[in-house]
Amino acid sequence: MLNIFSGKPVRLLAAGLLAISLSGCVEVKTKATVERDGAVSFVTEYDFSKMMDMMKGLGGSNQNAPKEMNCAEMGKEKPENVNCKDIAPNKVEFSGTLPKEQAKGVTVDGSKYKVDAVALFSEIASMGKGSGANAPKSLPNGAEAQQMKSIGMVFEMELNMPGSVKMVDGKAPAESGPVKIDMLSLPSGQTSYIVESSAFPWLWVAVGAGIVVILGGFVFMRRRSA
Repeated sequence: MLNIFSGKPVRLLAAGLLAISLSGCVEVKTKATVERDGAVSFVTEYDFSKMMDMMKGLGGSNQNAPKEMNCAEMGKEKPENVNCKDIAPNKVEFSGTLPKEQAKGVTVDGSKYKVDAVALFSEIASMGKGSGANAPKSLPNGAEAQQMKSIGMVFEMELNMPGSVKMVDGKAPAESGPVKIDMLSLPSGQTSYIVESSAFPWLWVAVGAGIVVILGGFVFMRRRSA
Protein backbone atom coordinates (compact mmCIF):
# COMPACT_ATOMS: atom_id res chain seq x y z
CA MET A 1 0.00 0.00 0.00
CA LEU A 2 1.16 3.47 -0.80
CA ASN A 3 1.99 5.74 2.13
CA ILE A 4 0.23 9.05 1.56
CA PHE A 5 3.27 10.99 2.79
CA SER A 6 5.90 8.96 0.93
CA GLY A 7 6.54 11.69 -1.64
CA LYS A 8 5.44 15.07 -2.93
CA PRO A 9 1.68 15.62 -2.74
CA VAL A 10 1.46 16.20 -6.48
CA ARG A 11 2.57 12.60 -7.05
CA LEU A 12 -0.19 11.16 -4.92
CA LEU A 13 -2.95 11.56 -7.46
CA ALA A 14 -0.92 9.93 -10.21
CA ALA A 15 -0.50 6.89 -7.98
CA GLY A 16 -4.27 6.66 -7.58
CA LEU A 17 -6.52 8.19 -4.94
CA LEU A 18 -7.73 4.76 -3.91
CA ALA A 19 -4.18 3.71 -3.09
CA ILE A 20 -3.86 6.87 -1.01
CA SER A 21 -6.94 6.08 0.99
CA LEU A 22 -5.54 2.67 1.92
CA SER A 23 -2.85 4.31 4.03
CA GLY A 24 -4.89 6.27 6.56
CA CYS A 25 -8.30 6.93 8.15
CA VAL A 26 -10.03 8.12 5.00
CA GLU A 27 -13.69 8.12 4.01
CA VAL A 28 -14.45 7.59 0.33
CA LYS A 29 -18.11 7.89 -0.67
CA THR A 30 -19.07 7.82 -4.32
CA LYS A 31 -22.33 8.17 -6.21
CA ALA A 32 -22.11 6.63 -9.66
CA THR A 33 -24.66 6.62 -12.46
CA VAL A 34 -24.28 4.19 -15.36
CA GLU A 35 -25.57 5.78 -18.55
CA ARG A 36 -27.33 3.80 -21.30
CA ASP A 37 -24.23 3.94 -23.52
CA GLY A 38 -22.00 2.48 -20.78
CA ALA A 39 -20.38 5.74 -19.67
CA VAL A 40 -20.41 6.50 -15.94
CA SER A 41 -20.92 9.88 -14.28
CA PHE A 42 -19.75 10.16 -10.71
CA VAL A 43 -19.45 12.39 -7.66
CA THR A 44 -16.92 11.18 -5.08
CA GLU A 45 -16.28 12.70 -1.67
CA TYR A 46 -12.93 12.18 0.05
CA ASP A 47 -12.79 13.01 3.75
CA PHE A 48 -9.21 13.20 5.08
CA SER A 49 -10.10 14.98 8.34
CA LYS A 50 -9.57 11.93 10.58
CA MET A 51 -6.25 11.17 8.96
CA MET A 52 -5.01 14.75 9.25
CA ASP A 53 -6.05 14.89 12.90
CA MET A 54 -4.11 11.67 13.45
CA MET A 55 -1.02 13.12 11.78
CA LYS A 56 -1.24 16.25 13.92
CA GLY A 57 -1.45 14.04 16.99
CA LEU A 58 1.77 12.35 15.89
CA GLY A 59 3.52 15.68 15.70
CA GLY A 60 3.39 16.25 11.94
CA SER A 61 7.18 16.08 11.67
CA ASN A 62 7.27 14.81 8.09
CA GLN A 63 8.33 17.71 5.89
CA ASN A 64 6.62 16.18 2.85
CA ALA A 65 3.23 16.16 4.54
CA PRO A 66 0.75 18.73 3.21
CA LYS A 67 -0.81 20.98 5.85
CA GLU A 68 -4.27 20.39 4.42
CA MET A 69 -5.76 18.02 1.87
CA ASN A 70 -7.63 20.21 -0.59
CA CYS A 71 -8.06 20.78 -4.30
CA ALA A 72 -4.90 22.85 -4.43
CA GLU A 73 -2.97 19.72 -3.43
CA MET A 74 -5.10 16.90 -4.78
CA GLY A 75 -6.20 18.53 -8.02
CA LYS A 76 -2.83 19.38 -9.52
CA GLU A 77 -2.65 16.30 -11.72
CA LYS A 78 -6.33 15.45 -12.07
CA PRO A 79 -7.63 14.57 -15.55
CA GLU A 80 -9.09 17.48 -17.51
CA ASN A 81 -12.57 15.98 -17.49
CA VAL A 82 -12.67 15.77 -13.68
CA ASN A 83 -13.72 18.69 -11.46
CA CYS A 84 -12.57 19.28 -7.90
CA LYS A 85 -14.38 21.24 -5.19
CA ASP A 86 -13.38 21.96 -1.59
CA ILE A 87 -16.43 21.31 0.59
CA ALA A 88 -14.78 21.58 4.04
CA PRO A 89 -11.27 21.55 5.54
CA ASN A 90 -9.59 18.27 4.47
CA LYS A 91 -12.69 17.24 2.55
CA VAL A 92 -12.82 17.39 -1.25
CA GLU A 93 -15.28 16.36 -3.92
CA PHE A 94 -14.33 15.11 -7.37
CA SER A 95 -16.91 14.82 -10.14
CA GLY A 96 -16.79 13.87 -13.77
CA THR A 97 -17.60 11.21 -16.32
CA LEU A 98 -15.75 8.07 -17.28
CA PRO A 99 -16.28 7.35 -20.99
CA LYS A 100 -17.41 3.80 -21.65
CA GLU A 101 -13.88 2.84 -22.69
CA GLN A 102 -12.63 3.71 -19.19
CA ALA A 103 -15.65 2.50 -17.24
CA LYS A 104 -14.08 -0.71 -16.00
CA GLY A 105 -16.45 -3.40 -14.86
CA VAL A 106 -19.34 -2.09 -16.99
CA THR A 107 -20.78 -4.40 -19.67
CA VAL A 108 -23.62 -3.39 -22.01
CA ASP A 109 -25.45 -6.01 -24.04
CA GLY A 110 -28.35 -4.35 -25.81
CA SER A 111 -30.78 -3.35 -23.07
CA LYS A 112 -29.01 -5.46 -20.42
CA TYR A 113 -26.36 -4.02 -18.10
CA LYS A 114 -23.86 -5.75 -15.83
CA VAL A 115 -21.56 -3.86 -13.46
CA ASP A 116 -18.76 -5.17 -11.27
CA ALA A 117 -19.07 -2.58 -8.50
CA VAL A 118 -15.64 -3.40 -7.06
CA ALA A 119 -13.86 -2.75 -10.36
CA LEU A 120 -15.90 0.39 -11.03
CA PHE A 121 -15.36 1.77 -7.53
CA SER A 122 -11.60 1.25 -7.88
CA GLU A 123 -11.56 3.00 -11.25
CA ILE A 124 -13.62 5.96 -10.01
CA ALA A 125 -11.52 6.31 -6.85
CA SER A 126 -8.40 6.52 -9.00
CA MET A 127 -10.27 8.76 -11.50
CA GLY A 128 -9.44 6.76 -14.59
CA LYS A 129 -5.83 6.16 -13.51
CA GLY A 130 -6.52 2.79 -11.95
CA SER A 131 -4.76 0.77 -14.64
CA GLY A 132 -1.27 1.78 -13.57
CA ALA A 133 1.25 -0.35 -11.72
CA ASN A 134 0.45 1.32 -8.39
CA ALA A 135 -3.29 0.64 -8.58
CA PRO A 136 -4.62 -2.01 -6.21
CA LYS A 137 -5.95 -5.14 -7.94
CA SER A 138 -8.91 -5.48 -5.59
CA LEU A 139 -10.36 -3.92 -2.45
CA PRO A 140 -9.51 -5.25 1.01
CA ASN A 141 -12.07 -7.70 2.35
CA GLY A 142 -12.62 -10.04 5.24
CA ALA A 143 -10.47 -9.50 8.33
CA GLU A 144 -8.34 -6.80 6.69
CA ALA A 145 -11.43 -4.80 5.73
CA GLN A 146 -12.89 -5.12 9.23
CA GLN A 147 -9.66 -3.84 10.72
CA MET A 148 -9.79 -0.84 8.39
CA LYS A 149 -13.40 -0.16 9.41
CA SER A 150 -12.40 -0.33 13.07
CA ILE A 151 -10.02 2.61 12.62
CA GLY A 152 -12.68 4.69 10.89
CA MET A 153 -12.17 3.99 7.20
CA VAL A 154 -15.20 4.10 4.91
CA PHE A 155 -15.52 2.90 1.30
CA GLU A 156 -19.11 3.28 0.11
CA MET A 157 -20.81 3.37 -3.27
CA GLU A 158 -24.31 4.34 -4.33
CA LEU A 159 -24.85 2.86 -7.78
CA ASN A 160 -27.60 4.01 -10.14
CA MET A 161 -28.31 1.58 -12.98
CA PRO A 162 -30.26 2.08 -16.23
CA GLY A 163 -33.73 0.57 -16.10
CA SER A 164 -34.68 -1.76 -13.26
CA VAL A 165 -32.19 -3.72 -11.16
CA LYS A 166 -32.65 -7.48 -11.54
CA MET A 167 -29.78 -8.99 -9.52
CA VAL A 168 -27.47 -7.73 -6.77
CA ASP A 169 -24.54 -9.99 -5.93
CA GLY A 170 -26.43 -13.02 -7.18
CA LYS A 171 -29.70 -12.21 -5.40
CA ALA A 172 -32.89 -10.34 -6.19
CA PRO A 173 -32.70 -6.72 -4.96
CA ALA A 174 -34.13 -6.13 -1.49
CA GLU A 175 -35.43 -2.70 -2.50
CA SER A 176 -35.85 -0.50 -5.55
CA GLY A 177 -33.73 2.52 -6.35
CA PRO A 178 -29.95 2.96 -6.16
CA VAL A 179 -27.86 0.01 -5.00
CA LYS A 180 -25.92 0.94 -1.84
CA ILE A 181 -22.73 -1.01 -1.23
CA ASP A 182 -20.37 -1.02 1.76
CA MET A 183 -17.14 -2.01 0.05
CA LEU A 184 -15.48 -2.98 3.33
CA SER A 185 -18.21 -5.49 4.18
CA LEU A 186 -17.44 -7.96 1.40
CA PRO A 187 -16.72 -11.51 2.60
CA SER A 188 -13.12 -12.68 2.72
CA GLY A 189 -11.87 -13.61 -0.74
CA GLN A 190 -14.67 -11.85 -2.63
CA THR A 191 -13.13 -9.68 -5.33
CA SER A 192 -16.24 -8.71 -7.31
CA TYR A 193 -19.79 -7.52 -6.65
CA ILE A 194 -22.05 -7.88 -9.66
CA VAL A 195 -25.14 -5.72 -10.23
CA GLU A 196 -27.41 -6.44 -13.21
CA SER A 197 -30.23 -4.41 -14.68
CA SER A 198 -32.46 -4.31 -17.72
CA ALA A 199 -33.76 -1.22 -19.49
CA PHE A 200 -36.81 -1.29 -21.74
CA PRO A 201 -35.60 -0.71 -25.34
CA TRP A 202 -37.60 2.46 -25.97
CA LEU A 203 -35.37 3.42 -28.89
CA TRP A 204 -36.23 0.30 -30.85
CA VAL A 205 -39.90 0.68 -29.98
CA ALA A 206 -39.81 4.24 -31.32
CA VAL A 207 -38.02 3.10 -34.49
CA GLY A 208 -40.56 0.34 -35.00
CA ALA A 209 -43.46 2.70 -34.45
CA GLY A 210 -41.95 5.14 -36.95
CA ILE A 211 -41.63 2.41 -39.57
CA VAL A 212 -45.25 1.36 -39.01
CA VAL A 213 -46.41 4.96 -39.43
CA ILE A 214 -44.41 5.39 -42.65
CA LEU A 215 -45.66 2.11 -44.12
CA GLY A 216 -49.22 2.95 -43.10
CA GLY A 217 -48.97 6.33 -44.81
CA PHE A 218 -47.50 4.75 -47.94
CA VAL A 219 -50.31 2.17 -48.17
CA PHE A 220 -52.94 4.87 -47.56
CA MET A 221 -51.54 7.08 -50.34
CA ARG A 222 -51.41 4.16 -52.79
CA ARG A 223 -55.03 3.30 -52.08
CA ARG A 224 -56.08 6.92 -52.63
CA SER A 225 -54.27 7.09 -55.94
CA ALA A 226 -55.64 3.74 -57.13
